Amino acid sequence: MCKLCADPDVHVKNGTKLLDRLVKDIVAEIEHFDTEKFIPILQDRIGMTNTFVRQFLLGWISVLNSVPNIDLVNYLPHFLDGLFNMLRYVYRRRKIDRHTVRWVDRWMDEWRIAREIDREIDR
Repeated sequence: MCKLCADPDVHVKNGTKLLDRLVKDIVAEIEHFDTEKFIPILQDRIGMTNTFVRQFLLGWISVLNSVPNIDLVNYLPHFLDGLFNMLRYVYRRRKIDRHTVRWVDRWMDEWRIAREIDREIDR
């Protein structure tokens, strides 16, 4: 689906968006999603510069982050560099990808809170 969301054909993009929503709904509802298999795929694709692919990947990260039994913060080191590269790419192009910036800000806030909780537990 990652490759299809960058397809220049509008019909392919629309079909991919529909399939993407359906798969995300399924993943959000199932008990056991194999995050261990998903993260390497995310890590491999997160360096892509196509705006549609980046939005697709951020959408998946957001969905997985919203699933209560998936602690995505633990996987952050695997794709954080890719997120920073996205921001660097956006900055060099002097475009503001607001979705990316907002998402990274939200994630950093969650990560800070998780670290503070861990520190309190360790005391």
